[in-house]
Amino acid sequence: MGYRYRKGDEKRVDLVDPAYVESIAGFFLKVGRTYFRTTIQGLKYIPRKGPALIVANHGVLAIESPFLMAEIWKGTRRVVRSLADHFLWSIPLLRDRLIKAGVVDGDRDTAVRLLKSGEMALVYPEGAKGAAKPYDRKYELDWTGRYGFIKVALLANAPIIPVVIVGADDTYWVVNDPYKWARLILRSESMPLPLPIGLGLLPFPAKLSIRIGPPIRLGYGPEAARNERIVEKLQKQVWRTVKDMLERGLAERAGKATAPEPKAAPAARAPSPTSPSAPSRAGTAAPRRRRSPAGSCAHARRRR
Repeated sequence: MGYRYRKGDEKRVDLVDPAYVESIAGFFLKVGRTYFRTTIQGLKYIPRKGPALIVANHGVLAIESPFLMAEIWKGTRRVVRSLADHFLWSIPLLRDRLIKAGVVDGDRDTAVRLLKSGEMALVYPEGAKGAAKPYDRKYELDWTGRYGFIKVALLANAPIIPVVIVGADDTYWVVNDPYKWARLILRSESMPLPLPIGLGLLPFPAKLSIRIGPPIRLGYGPEAARNERIVEKLQKQVWRTVKDMLERGLAERAGKATAPEPKAAPAARAPSPTSPSAPSRAGTAAPRRRRSPAGSCAHARRRR
């Protein structure tokens, strides 16, 4: 008999099925490279062993995730362990496959244990709101109050690998206000209800261009996870790196000249008391100081 989910399995880090990962990676590689014309740059920055936390921009409905994970598996033979939103574990059948693929719950303790075991994890700091953002806000990076992933990396002494996926917000168009619909239908904003438009049920065949940047070594020990000023400064550094990579990718897609690729980002050593600056162009939202929900680096609620 095959694997069947049991409550609490989402917090275990030892249930990944390598044979299953290999089988689905082949499928997503074929679909990604034909339908989405997926390309990938920067595989040299993925460590071949040891812990690492991949931090990426969140596409609509997270449709880019399996293609990103498959491309990294193909190029490095490393399994990317995605940190998932809590609501996914309430969906029968899907949760069985997620567990076999190496997905774990996005709470902080599980993420730290996963990294300390030497695995590589994937997190989207935007959380659910990034997967449901309306079309007129595509490619925004709103990480307001999202500090959990920095604390996880510090506690596990893991480098951060910045990744952007250009095209991820063009696979579907969300044409409603997903949180307004959630208030009207669910009487709650805990989970957005996006209305995605594609080619019927299929996504638009947008080209997915994956770009991996040099590792960001935070330069602090686990004790820094309790220092809000250090955490805020590091979060801003990672946000700026991902934002710059995304803007460069979008500019190149539009045929505009861009600056050279950045070198490895230096660790930020001196925390700054100043607040983050305003974004340099429309379409992004600079992170502002707000305490993140305790114990979670993946779950998201809309700002009030």
